[in-house]
This record gives sequence, structure tokens and C-alpha cells, in this order.
Amino acid sequence: MTTESPILTERREAPGVAYLRLRGTCPHRGRFDSECLVVDLSSAPRLWHCCGDVLVAATTADRRCARTVGKGLLAEFSGAGVVGCPHPGGTVVVTRAGAAFDVGCASREAVLASLADAFRRWSCGLVPSAD
Repeated sequence: MTTESPILTERREAPGVAYLRLRGTCPHRGRFDSECLVVDLSSAPRLWHCCGDVLVAATTADRRCARTVGKGLLAEFSGAGVVGCPHPGGTVVVTRAGAAFDVGCASREAVLASLADAFRRWSCGLVPSAD
């Protein structure tokens, strides 16, 4: 089976709030099509904060702090499955299952794609990967 690059589309709902849709083919599970609601905690209206599948924290001091903040946010917002915590060198993605990986310095689109893919993998019971 050939693997095609995932296609990410974003539909903005409000400042700091967007629906992401990720479509593509997984070599192990075949075609996938998943959506998640992303809430940026630094700019979204307060009423959205408790209903995101994926949360994005404000920038943290470093990679270790980003992991700590990510785990804390997942404990605070029980509805979220994935948290992205930016730091000066990139973004750490943490899932409710406890997996964490660093996206590194990347464009906003790359970070969003990584968040969407981590959510898709988490919701399917798979371990996230940065590839």
C-alpha cells in the first residue's frame, strides 16, 4: 500500500478556535478521516476552553516545562485528548495516554498537522509519533 501525505484543512470558528480535519492513508490501518476541535488557551473566548479535543497552551520556558504544563492541562481539562505546548525551540505535544514528543521548530501548519495527527492516533489507541 502506498502512503500519501496527510491533507490538513482548517476551519476557523472564532479567535483561537478552529476545526481541523486530517485525511490520508495509514500503511497499517488504511484510509483515515478525522476531525478535532482546537482551542488556543491564550486567545480563545473562555466559553470555548472546556470543549476542545486539542488544546494549545501559551508559550512555556523550555521543553521540560512544556511537558509539565501539558500534563497539567490534560488533568484540568478532562475533555481534551491532546495538548500542544509551545516553547522557544518548538512545540511539545502531550496526549492523555501519557505519550509526549517534540515537533521542533516548525511552521504553524506543521504544528497543527502534528496536533491533528497526535489526536487521531490517540483517539485510535495508537502511540503518537513525530514522523
